[in-house]
Amino acid sequence: MALAFYLGFKNNSAYDRLWEARKIWGGGIVNASRSFTVMARDFIHGEDDAPALRNEVVHRHVAWLHMLTVELRKVTPWEHQGKLSKGSRELYGTAVTEADAEAVLADYVSEEEAA
Repeated sequence: MALAFYLGFKNNSAYDRLWEARKIWGGGIVNASRSFTVMARDFIHGEDDAPALRNEVVHRHVAWLHMLTVELRKVTPWEHQGKLSKGSRELYGTAVTEADAEAVLADYVSEEEAA
């Protein structure tokens, strides 16, 4: 009985930590990105090349968001690295490589900037 209570508490505690991280990263980054894009639209103006500069700023930010995804999906030494884990990553599309990072950057920033 005590073991079930202990395991239930640990499970709820782990879920609460996961949910808190989701709120911070998901809500915080999404809202900050929207605000940043609106500010770029509203504050960068008055010059002939303002639309190009706005696009460049927003594309850099989108590249950063995608690179954050790539970095968070990289396998770390303390995670499971067995065949089952690798297969699950490939099945669900969360496996990443350096080529993925390069492809993401190529879509949003210049080759010189990506390097």
